[in-house]
Amino acid sequence: MVKITRSIKIGGMLTILAFCLSLSVFVGSASAQEKTILRVAWMDGLWSSIPENRPDVQSQYINAYHKIHPNVKVEIESMIGDTEGRTKYLLECRQGNQADIVTLDGFWVAEFASAGYTVPLDNFLSEKIKNDYYGPFLVKYKGKIHAVVPGTAFNSMMWYRNDLVKEAGLPGPPISWYDLAIWAKKLTKTEAGRTTMYGLSVSGAKSEHTTCSLLGMYWQGANVFVSDNNQAMYNNQVSKDIFALFKEMYREDHSLPPGTLSNLYQDAQTLFFTEKTAMTLHGSWLTSFIYDAAPNLKGKVDLSYTPIYPKTGHRGTNAGGWAIAITSPDPSKYQLAYDFLKLDVEGSNLHLMRLKEIGYLPVQKSLAANPYFSRDKWARMVISCLPYSNTRPAVEIYPEASLNWAEAFQKSFLGQNIEAALESAAQKTDNQAKARGYTK
Repeated sequence: MVKITRSIKIGGMLTILAFCLSLSVFVGSASAQEKTILRVAWMDGLWSSIPENRPDVQSQYINAYHKIHPNVKVEIESMIGDTEGRTKYLLECRQGNQADIVTLDGFWVAEFASAGYTVPLDNFLSEKIKNDYYGPFLVKYKGKIHAVVPGTAFNSMMWYRNDLVKEAGLPGPPISWYDLAIWAKKLTKTEAGRTTMYGLSVSGAKSEHTTCSLLGMYWQGANVFVSDNNQAMYNNQVSKDIFALFKEMYREDHSLPPGTLSNLYQDAQTLFFTEKTAMTLHGSWLTSFIYDAAPNLKGKVDLSYTPIYPKTGHRGTNAGGWAIAITSPDPSKYQLAYDFLKLDVEGSNLHLMRLKEIGYLPVQKSLAANPYFSRDKWARMVISCLPYSNTRPAVEIYPEASLNWAEAFQKSFLGQNIEAALESAAQKTDNQAKARGYTK
């Protein structure tokens, strides 16, 4: 009896031990899987311009990624933009708790890259992919690609009311800067001493929105806004001519709304959507939702190119778009992160669907003629701008340079001498660059 009892006890103990070991392996395996989390900080509006569509677009991306990495949990985090977002994500990077992938406004990249927060993508991108991209959309810092802009919208296209243009006896949209001033004045309506329709709405606040919307005109007369060594280069004739043009429309012709100096993109858009202005210098991304947001404009609106600088005759526009960067503090996640980027960077059908949702266009030469976009009249017009588009400089001091330029723009509206305002802004930019160690 004793031998039998001992055998039973030993066998039972071995069974329990084996069970515990198998359980620990299972728990360990499960916990290991749970620890593999890929954090993706993404602007909500970059999933879809229509809020109710965003969860579905996110799900499609996550499901596609899980086919590649079924054991990786993707956590989507809503990202914010403008100065508040830039400050927040820089602080997170300094503290080492940033997301693995972050969508960065293109002009933020240099600041993040110079601090070592972005991972160079040169070794991840094939030569075929690099050669397929239009140059401005591979965001470089000191010769290396630190982010990719997988889709673009232009910041300064001309939206106009075709019914009002026809009613005013004008032949079509304004072609040159001179036309822009004349058209805006003719389209401004006054009844009983009160202005009921202004000719043009544009961003005019001390904000990146203002600089960004006017850079399309700037690139028509100059190639450099801030140099690679962080020196202000915008104190030039084309800046003076831009300031003079809008100052005249604001102070003399009264064809710009009185609140222009506080306008951001959304304010200029609202004025146009609510039929307070006949034209707006705004982004091409409105194509995706203009009639949903303003059904009252159905059939009354058309899109045209940025008016041309008469002194050069050059057509140009400013290419926008949010860049995608790998910012993971964990090198073991670099490939996992790139595999998520790949869903966009390499031009999948999923990528094309998302671009359509947000009113952006592909920036790869091989996709520019894709029927998904080329069958649409407005899309064809925007795509035709790609070869001569430029984009904001990827240098550290650009964010401050942009605000200084916008502030000078405002000062000229308020009556300050244009040359003095630009000289002061450029000096301020150079002093900031020197104080931060960007220049000697």
